[in-house]
Amino acid sequence: MTRDADDCHRCGRCCKRWGTALAGTIDDLYRWLEEERYDILQYCSARMNDGTVVCGAELTIRDLGDVYVVDLWKAPDGSSLHTCPFLSYDEQGLSLCTIHADKPSVCRNFTPYSWDNYETILDCPAHREKKRLNGEP
Repeated sequence: MTRDADDCHRCGRCCKRWGTALAGTIDDLYRWLEEERYDILQYCSARMNDGTVVCGAELTIRDLGDVYVVDLWKAPDGSSLHTCPFLSYDEQGLSLCTIHADKPSVCRNFTPYSWDNYETILDCPAHREKKRLNGEP
């Protein structure tokens, strides 16, 4: 099988590197509340208009109008995580998202080759391959 230059290599580096510094959206919270995905919501925190921080699993749909920032992938006690809690690996060692069908919009919309910054170029095999195939240094 040939690999398209835009294909992710499933190395997991982006999820390890940026997976704990992501902002979610109100739409993400709404979808997870509607679907009762408390397994996901427990790793989110919402900064409210009154300055309080609430664990996503404690929110209701009525609370969403008071949320001004959604922080993804925080421990249920509010402490920082060092990797995305939903990053896993298959038997071949390839990364996979255990909530792929329900992952937040920031992850759904992410493509490593759209971030043309020095760190991505050095760290992402898919980005390096695309640049190589395009004859770029």
